[in-house]
Amino acid sequence: PAPAPAPAPAPAAAPTPESTVEEEKPLTFEEQEILTETINELPDDKLPGVIQIIRESASLAGDEEEIDLDIDQLDTATQRKLQRFVMKNVPKPKPKPKPSKKKPAAAPAPAPAPVAS
Repeated sequence: PAPAPAPAPAPAAAPTPESTVEEEKPLTFEEQEILTETINELPDDKLPGVIQIIRESASLAGDEEEIDLDIDQLDTATQRKLQRFVMKNVPKPKPKPKPSKKKPAAAPAPAPAPVAS
């Protein structure tokens, strides 16, 4: 008898239909603006990851010191890949210290008086 076939390796987390749809959905103008701003806020040690993602989808020379890029010129898959990378690597904002004194609640505005006609 022939040997039993080796069990197939467990598939990597298969994309759910929702994540596939999200992957193909173009970024809105607002998402593109946020992505651009967030890339600019990334620590210098994370920028090679951004450049690598862009190089994988675009023809960039390997010796460029600075890349002038319009996010909207990238294909949707690349924009989404950049978005995931940036969100994973953006520095978390430091929580603001909470004020120790509580402000008194503002009194509700009085109801308007009925107008006689």
